[in-house]
Amino acid sequence: MTGKDFDVVIIGSGLGGLLCGAILSKNGFRVCVLEKHHKIGGNLQTFTRRGVKFNAAMHYVGTMDEGQILHQVFSYLDILDETGLEKLDSSSYETIYMGDKVYSHANGIDKHRERLLSYFPGEAKAIDAYLGQIVKVWNSTNVLNLLDFRNLYDAETQYTQVNAFDFIDKLTDNEDLKALLGVTSAFYAGVPERSPLITHAIISYHYIQSAYKFSKGTDHLAGALEKIILQNSGEVHAKMEVADFLFKEKNASGVRCSDGSVIEARSFISNLHPAQLVKLVEPGRFRKAYVNRIEGLDNTVGSFCVYIKLKRGSFNNINSNVFISTTKDVWNAGNYKTGHWPGACIMYTTPDPDNHDYAESLTVTTFMKFEEVKQWEDSRVEQRGDAYKTFKKRKADALISLVETKFSEIRETIDEYFTASPLTFRDYTGIPEGSVYGILKDCSNPRRSYISPNTRIPNLFMTGQNSGVGLHGVLGVTVSALFTCANFMDISILLEKIRNG
Repeated sequence: MTGKDFDVVIIGSGLGGLLCGAILSKNGFRVCVLEKHHKIGGNLQTFTRRGVKFNAAMHYVGTMDEGQILHQVFSYLDILDETGLEKLDSSSYETIYMGDKVYSHANGIDKHRERLLSYFPGEAKAIDAYLGQIVKVWNSTNVLNLLDFRNLYDAETQYTQVNAFDFIDKLTDNEDLKALLGVTSAFYAGVPERSPLITHAIISYHYIQSAYKFSKGTDHLAGALEKIILQNSGEVHAKMEVADFLFKEKNASGVRCSDGSVIEARSFISNLHPAQLVKLVEPGRFRKAYVNRIEGLDNTVGSFCVYIKLKRGSFNNINSNVFISTTKDVWNAGNYKTGHWPGACIMYTTPDPDNHDYAESLTVTTFMKFEEVKQWEDSRVEQRGDAYKTFKKRKADALISLVETKFSEIRETIDEYFTASPLTFRDYTGIPEGSVYGILKDCSNPRRSYISPNTRIPNLFMTGQNSGVGLHGVLGVTVSALFTCANFMDISILLEKIRNG
């Protein structure tokens, strides 16, 4: 590729990198995306075992109904029909088991309120205060309404500095209601003393608006974005690991890959974790204080997953997400003590393509600390030894046992299962310690964990779940990509195009 004329080289083909590539390609930029893994997609990757496709990490997305933010962005990119998204049951998009009680959530703020009131008829004041606040947070954050791209933390400090756990705790004395409202914390690895209200509110309302699953595979979304880049004279290359950056005066001039090849461009976007990016840049280009801050930030906890191939026609397809917790303490599933794992899990089914009444596969995921697998951190995939295999088998059995408390037939329906630990996610996505949701946000010091998409190097930018708005998932990464693209084009014109379809 040496000598080719690229406007932008993007390092990393996760959702953020592919979105930036697709948006910029659609607007006349010649883009080259470089991915070190043999498959593109990052957390959008899928894998196939015994003829069954599994989504590796991404399962669940909201705001995909017409007029909602992700529907608008995907419509602008003209990829709605290629995403393979299937709407979850709007009357019960999430089923929650807590101890011996079971609840469900409904889409739409009014129906969501009605459902909560059906469980807690005497708690209208607390429920209205909660729902009113999360809607207020969403509406006050103009970026989520595609209206304004001011710095999120400059504009919304009143919510970034409010503790989500404390906000819910003060609403009511009803411990069951507080636990149910706090379940959303499982979707961002919330920490009671640190998680900001803005994170909780955005993620909660994101799913209340609408909820979909990737029933055909998250690789469909990665493929649709790649197609846009290729159709606009761009390039996407797997198995191309960037080793370092090259410079001419203050600007980056190119990247050198591990095979020795050099790719030059006018600008660069990193879809890597910020701690990985600073390692690729020669000392002195970033201020030491900045590097120390980036490397010192805490990441969210990792995860352990069991991917189950089911016997044909043995397990009903569940068109909602299922959350199971052994207790009301839904906030501390990632901060477990030895011997008390797993305290909670989330499970998703994928329908049998020949009979949607039944599930073809089942994915169960829970939090896992990196320290549990640290002894194998220097090993390679498929070369970790028998002790690691025994460890994963024991953990899988414990996780299946948790599911069995609510679905007693589960073991009889399993044809075969496969597992992934924080090491697996680290090796396949490049995220330090296999962190689920990237850098941990802290309401007591929101500035410290805020990462601007702009860097000290004038033509080097960042994107992904850790920069811009600092939110994970399809929503957060999409908005982050728009933040990054604002450095290349008139963002007001782009937002108008997206709003107007």
